Amino acid sequence: MSESGMDRDPETASPGEALAELARQQLQGWRIPEGIPMAPDTAILPLRPDPEMVRTASRVLHTLLVRTCPDTLFLLGTRRGDSSDDTPDEHLVTVGAAGSFPTPLGAVSIDAKRAPRLGRILGDRAVLVGVEGLDPLEGESGLETIPILLQVLAPGCRVLPILLPSDCPPALALEVGQAIVDEFGDDNISLAAPLELSRAVAAEKERAREQLRVQDAEWLRPILGLDLEGCLDRIGKTAGDEATGALEQPAVLLAALAHAHGRGAALGHLIEYVRTAEGPLPGAGSSEIWNGRAGVIF
Repeated sequence: MSESGMDRDPETASPGEALAELARQQLQGWRIPEGIPMAPDTAILPLRPDPEMVRTASRVLHTLLVRTCPDTLFLLGTRRGDSSDDTPDEHLVTVGAAGSFPTPLGAVSIDAKRAPRLGRILGDRAVLVGVEGLDPLEGESGLETIPILLQVLAPGCRVLPILLPSDCPPALALEVGQAIVDEFGDDNISLAAPLELSRAVAAEKERAREQLRVQDAEWLRPILGLDLEGCLDRIGKTAGDEATGALEQPAVLLAALAHAHGRGAALGHLIEYVRTAEGPLPGAGSSEIWNGRAGVIF
């Protein structure tokens, strides 16, 4: 263990080491709830597993990985990097096709065999890049944190990163989710989608909590019911409007639901739901940004 650095003093541990240790602590005494399907294949978990969210992210991934034991975890995200000569076309699906992600517990390899298969089925709507091509695009895709949690929960499990364009139309998102089912439905893979639910800005904490609870309930109903039409309808009504609970990455949600539906799931199962304050809104006095985050298994 000394080589991994996990026995270091907390004050000298790297952020990655601290995240791994916190994930271990949050799983102590954890048991998978009753009613979770025996062979789930899709999970939605908090987008940014900061210290308050590590519990939910770790428990959702633990549930998924223990029940399925996949050899590869498909990791959905939205590309956040700016387009440049060194990055692929901003309107294409970016698929990580080679390399590995370093973590304090060892490298997590990209599944270089399945990536070309996905590239072929998506055709000219996708571009394959090495891990170095993902660096400027990571942003809030989960690629910085999920590999660390994977090394804690399932050492040896590979990843296949799939970053949807920031302006991804719903039809393309649904196509990506279905393409994974069509090409890999008989393979030993699972899919995880880091995702934020609604955001609320309010000066009064109790008001923000209540506002967020209502907004997230409106999102969770169609998500847990695998109601694609309901999700599309809500995305259309709330697009770009934080006051009504706009979803930060709607394309990721649609692709994940299409995958779960295509694999035969009928309902989602809520592992945990949390509301946290992100912090004060700059220049807005006492107003704070509040986030709703959920862990769901299909």
